[in-house]
Amino acid sequence: MKRLVLLLGGVLTVGFAARLSFSGSTSVQTEYTIRQGAELDREPFAWTLRLSPTLTLWKVPLSFGFMLSSYDVVDYRQPFNRFGLSAASFGFQGLKFSAPWLGIEILDARPSYSSLTLSGINVRGAAIDLKPGWFRLSAAAGQVQRGVTGSDSTDVAYRRWLAAGRLGVGKDEKSHLHLHMIVARDDSSSIPPYLGVVVDEGREDTVQLSAPIENSVASLEGKLFLIDGKLSFDGELAGSAYNRDMRTAEVEMDLLSWLPSVIFQPRLTSQADWAAKAGTELSLGNTQVGFNFEQIGWGFESVGISFVNQDTRTWGASFSHMFAKPFPISFDLSSELGRDNLDGMKSVITRTQSGTVNFGLYPQKSPNLTVGYSPFLRKAPEDTATLVEEVYDITHSAWASSSFSFSIGERSQSLNLAFSLSLLDDQINPDREFLNWSTTFSGRHQIIEILSAHWSGGTSSNQGADTVTIYNAGLGSTLSLWQNRWRTSLDGFSNITAGSPENKFTLRLQSGVEVFKNFNIDLTGQFITYHAETNPEDYTELLGRVGVSYRW
Repeated sequence: MKRLVLLLGGVLTVGFAARLSFSGSTSVQTEYTIRQGAELDREPFAWTLRLSPTLTLWKVPLSFGFMLSSYDVVDYRQPFNRFGLSAASFGFQGLKFSAPWLGIEILDARPSYSSLTLSGINVRGAAIDLKPGWFRLSAAAGQVQRGVTGSDSTDVAYRRWLAAGRLGVGKDEKSHLHLHMIVARDDSSSIPPYLGVVVDEGREDTVQLSAPIENSVASLEGKLFLIDGKLSFDGELAGSAYNRDMRTAEVEMDLLSWLPSVIFQPRLTSQADWAAKAGTELSLGNTQVGFNFEQIGWGFESVGISFVNQDTRTWGASFSHMFAKPFPISFDLSSELGRDNLDGMKSVITRTQSGTVNFGLYPQKSPNLTVGYSPFLRKAPEDTATLVEEVYDITHSAWASSSFSFSIGERSQSLNLAFSLSLLDDQINPDREFLNWSTTFSGRHQIIEILSAHWSGGTSSNQGADTVTIYNAGLGSTLSLWQNRWRTSLDGFSNITAGSPENKFTLRLQSGVEVFKNFNIDLTGQFITYHAETNPEDYTELLGRVGVSYRW
């Protein structure tokens, strides 16, 4: 029996060691800077030590980070700020998984459910996503907002907690039907009920704080693929219940009273509304056609997404085609119509129209070319009483770019050119009218096998209430030796601002060499000079930096 236990222990130990690996990197950097023309509370000499070890167990990496600096900075980053597990991570020899069926995030999760419920925000807590086969079950819970005490110069925020769930069938990238639910509440005790701020000597004022809120959102979201995936329909219908102030009295609301209090408690400041999205897309070879619709009610709120454009309705259509002969030619066209004030809660109705046309030529042995144009028109009634004689503002945007890669002998060359223009014609507020344009060009040329040169230039102008024009230019070269293990580059950059004269020039010399495998030494020298008429003295900076790094 003891032999069997020892044998099993030995097998487990060997298996554990085979699944355990250790890697990482170490770097030391020192620099010395001489500055003139600015009073900075920084020592001329500085150094930084970084250590980044990674422990990998069963293909799951756990990365740590340590930093120690002469700037009195000590930083430590533990590996569980974002920690994920999947079935593929625990796959044994001979077993393969085409897709993970389990996802877990701990401490700093970023779950993504749908565009109207939960997407694009961090949840400081935990999230789990179970998706074996066609079944889908997800849950997340944690803090999404810290409590911040307000003042006369900072906004107020209550600590906010959120719980979310998802239940459905199907894969995200295939036909599916999912039910989503989020519940979010502010902790009214996370900050003081008021804050006294001294506005002048001997007198104290009180800042009015924002109220703690409560929000619950449920949605049904799905997508259907037909004709071998060539035709698709997608949509989402969501309902929202929102309390603007959780401190107000509870009330009975026929629309919301059927909800359990753990999900939502109606109050004097409660509101409810709905939102919907729908779209369809047809793909036939090199041609795609799409239509979409979106309507967001004025009272719809969802704290699980970063932004919602309330009280709006938009219709959109798109068309794109790629011609294969005589060479690839692309054509893209899109249009969108929108309006707000759907329920008459505002005094003015605003309508918008926008579109985009993009055309591209991609010949194999000639410069490619892309041109585009996009107008945006906004209309609003001038007389809100009679709703007649509309005024508008329209923004015209146009762009063009071209690039060409070719060879001279066996030396590769490339050229790039880009232009953009934006014009605003505003009948609502003429002071906002402007004309912006910019031009940039660049090139890279291989002179000999070990030496290349690059250059860039351009200008941009903003002509509005104040006209500002900026000119910039750059020139540099790169030398590669020792089978590309030793690279040295010299670059110069210049920026000149006309209208409010400012000049900046930068000269930088960098050299990096791989002494032996994974061991590198980097040297940097930099000179900067800056001149502005508003400053009595020019600013100059001379910097030298040495860095050593090793990766194991």
